[in-house]
Amino acid sequence: MYNPVGNPDSKYSRHSGDVQVGRQITIMTRPILYLLISTIVCLLCCVASPGRGVEILFQETFDTDVASTTAFGNQYSAFTADRFPGTGLDPLGDDVVSVMNGVLTIEHGTPFQGSSMATRVTIPGYSQEVIISADIGAMNSDGFYNVGMWVGENYIAFHPGFGGGALRVRPPEGGGFNNRDMGFTPANRVLHHMEVHQFPTGDFDIKVTDGANPDNVFTASWTNAASVGQPVGLQRSGPEGNDPDNPFGFYDNFTVSVPPSCDFNSDELCNVDDINLMFMQGDLVAGVADPDGSSEFNLNSDASIDGQDIDRWLELTADKNGYGTAPFLRGDTDDLGNISPALRDVDLTDFNTLSNNFAPEGTASGIFSKNWHQGNFDGDKDVDLTDFNSLSGNFIPDGYGAGQVGAAPEPTTGLLFAVGGLFMTAAASARWRDRMAEV
Repeated sequence: MYNPVGNPDSKYSRHSGDVQVGRQITIMTRPILYLLISTIVCLLCCVASPGRGVEILFQETFDTDVASTTAFGNQYSAFTADRFPGTGLDPLGDDVVSVMNGVLTIEHGTPFQGSSMATRVTIPGYSQEVIISADIGAMNSDGFYNVGMWVGENYIAFHPGFGGGALRVRPPEGGGFNNRDMGFTPANRVLHHMEVHQFPTGDFDIKVTDGANPDNVFTASWTNAASVGQPVGLQRSGPEGNDPDNPFGFYDNFTVSVPPSCDFNSDELCNVDDINLMFMQGDLVAGVADPDGSSEFNLNSDASIDGQDIDRWLELTADKNGYGTAPFLRGDTDDLGNISPALRDVDLTDFNTLSNNFAPEGTASGIFSKNWHQGNFDGDKDVDLTDFNSLSGNFIPDGYGAGQVGAAPEPTTGLLFAVGGLFMTAAASARWRDRMAEV
């Protein structure tokens, strides 16, 4: 499951059932409900936290309880709580915004039934590239009201309990769009993870991960340069709801962070020099311990630097170099510095590089000397059959990645057998040379 820092195991993750509560919740009193939600959230959130590898610009986990809107403003002074649009509306009621047992709640969207205006809590915005994330849910929406985020001139809203979620970005004339099917129905009484990736160009990407099933992910985009640098926050809109006892939205882990970087040597490039620096940290197949997630090489801020971080680096580098969501592939020894639309391929040149450096037992010059450009794709001590399997599985001599001229599908079985035969011949030849040298 993706998160603001790209980490399936961080405190922002919401694995299946984390904050999901059963039908018995309808007979619970509200304090017990708050306690149940916040206890589960706390147990999971305290396991891991973003380290120095990810720059956090703002973070609020709503740890201090307050019982009213006024008290919220006093305790959480970074936030402004208001209704939008505010002109001519009644003042924001003192019972609308509160924090109970570590969960922010917004009780009402409007002062009267049938209106479509929102209550929001916001902080000042950021003009740089950032990821704005939060865990967001509702008690009993069923399409009668919505919850979500506010980003500058736009707000992102979805409807827990309503078929397909009906996610929208308003207003459409501000680059947004009307209701879209999310591909799943976000359940009531569950915290769903929402991320908005803001780029200085005015482009925005949305990602919502189902808190009840992390395999369910919705993504979309919009463009509105006027929203960059404007206030960002959390919102709930619509009438008071169809269940007077459970009318509110609830929120946790509101965070603004700088995306993890693929540029480790600060040359403003992401290329083989950077992945080789990651490999120099140790055996990434075994994993290099990083208990607090503080290393810049620990791109998902879990407890170790390992293969997941290699995968994340390949994704980040592809995005940085203009290839979008089509990551660089293991097996591509010579294209990691390419900038779109330059062709990326895995071909016989890469095979020859790997076969020339084939050393299943490592090398005498140092166990980490075989780097990516020499055919080591998993970051361990050697270049072996695992690395060959990565290359053969991605063997695409005509180019890979969406939108590239000449991009080809996966290779045929016959071609893979042919490459495998060449590899085995080269490997046997290398062993023969070694034996003759010993005579």
